[in-house]
Amino acid sequence: MKTGGDTMPKRMLIENDRLDLMHHLLVLRCDDRLHYAPIGREPKRILDLGDAYPSAAVLGNDLSPVQPNEVPPNVIFEVDDIEAEWCFSSRFDYIHCRYLAGSVGDWPRLMEQAFKFTKPGGWVEFQDFDMRFFSTDDTFVQGCAADQWAKELVLALETMDREPEPGPKLEKWVRDAGFANISHQVLPIPVGIWPKERRMRLEPATSRCSSKDSKLSPYVL
Repeated sequence: MKTGGDTMPKRMLIENDRLDLMHHLLVLRCDDRLHYAPIGREPKRILDLGDAYPSAAVLGNDLSPVQPNEVPPNVIFEVDDIEAEWCFSSRFDYIHCRYLAGSVGDWPRLMEQAFKFTKPGGWVEFQDFDMRFFSTDDTFVQGCAADQWAKELVLALETMDREPEPGPKLEKWVRDAGFANISHQVLPIPVGIWPKERRMRLEPATSRCSSKDSKLSPYVL
C-alpha cells in the first residue's frame, strides 16, 4: 500500500511520528536514560532496545511494519505478535518493554514468557502508564471533564479486553512471574506547562503534541 512516494500509509506514518515523540518524552522523564536496569556496558543479546549497545545483537519486535529502513548493523526488526507463543532460538540478557497500555490483553502470560526467555542473571524492564490524571497537591477535581475523559477511555479499552492501566500492576506481575531483585518507580508526567524546571515544562509540551494525533481518537469520540 502506498501513499504518494511512501511505502507506508499516511495514518501509519503519523502514528510513527507520534511514537517518536513519546520516546522523546519518556527519555526526558527518565533524565536522558534509555533504561534503568543495570545491564552493564556489553550485553550480548537484547530484545527491543536501540543502538546504544554495539556489543549486542538487538532484536526489535512490533506488530506493525513501521520500522525504519536504515538501522545499525547489530539491529534486526521483526513483525510479530508478542502475545503469541515466543519461539526465540535463545534467551536474552535484557528484555525491554514500554508503552503498551491498551495493547495487551494478558499481561501475566507476557511476563511468564519474558521470564522463560531471560538468561539467568539477566534483566527485564517494563515501563507503562496509569491513564488517570492526578495532582501532587490534591488540586485536581474528580469528576471534571479531564477525569471523565480518562474514565471513559479506560472503560472503552476494558470493553475490548485490553488492559488500559498496566503501570500500577507491573510490579506484582513481574514478581508473580518469578523475577527477583525487583525495583519499582513511579514518575509523574506533567500535562501542563507550570513546572519551574525547564525539562519538566518540555514534557507536557511534547505530550500534547503526541496526543493531538493519537491512536486514542477512535476510542474516545
